[in-house]
Amino acid sequence: MKQPAMVSAAMSEIVRVAWWSLRSLGCPLGAIEARARMLAYSQALDGRTLGALRENEARLIAAFSGDQPSFDASTGKIEAAGRSMLDMGPRVVDLVAGMAKRKDGVVRVEVLHLPDLIGLAGAATIAAKRGLGLAIIDSKHTWRVYAATRDGNVTAMSGLLRDASINDALIASWREIVGARFLPTLPEMNADQSALDVIAFPFVADDAFSARAENAKARGITCQHVSRVLKRAYSHGVDVPIADLAFLYELETRTWAPSSERSRMQAGFQAISSAA
Repeated sequence: MKQPAMVSAAMSEIVRVAWWSLRSLGCPLGAIEARARMLAYSQALDGRTLGALRENEARLIAAFSGDQPSFDASTGKIEAAGRSMLDMGPRVVDLVAGMAKRKDGVVRVEVLHLPDLIGLAGAATIAAKRGLGLAIIDSKHTWRVYAATRDGNVTAMSGLLRDASINDALIASWREIVGARFLPTLPEMNADQSALDVIAFPFVADDAFSARAENAKARGITCQHVSRVLKRAYSHGVDVPIADLAFLYELETRTWAPSSERSRMQAGFQAISSAA
């Protein structure tokens, strides 16, 4: 399979352009800052976020103008109402951070009718930077754990839930990291295909977390040193497929384009046809 042509983009440039690009998708002005940063983090961490933005453009535009999400405190369920993780991520982080710190313990919410995970890595990183630990389980039974050491360095672990013995060992390792009060239950195999389980806890920073994450590789667990990846991204830029970066700039252009057809043509946003 032919690899796409790549270009290096500065993190600051991705954030700057994302401010206006997200506006063109319908993201409210007051919500732009958090989502732009989340988008840039995710692109640096997974390399696929801008591509997902391009591939899901029409659905994202519809979702931003659709029903508002809601939260039922009695059940712990968040109704995403078809909105992207790109929109829901900062909302979920703010909600679980407030709940976990008020409760001073573990909280769990389930996000329903969430059509994608665009920006999930960025949202979880922001939560970890705020002193919150997260364990996330999606409908495909991929799990992710994000937490930070005392110096603020974020580490992520991820893997697949498989048989009962592995899952029991996994839960035991989570409890070793975050304390005995952490008592997760795993979702059923027939879980809603658009649901996401988010388990949050005020994380007591532990400098051994990164080492334990490294040791977990032998058990088939993936470890990513998030802060290290982001530091390199800020220093050296992020490799982005040219088509994805061009799409981000094209979205920015839409935000700034004048509204009338005549003004757009005069400003150079649209070529005047020969019939004009």
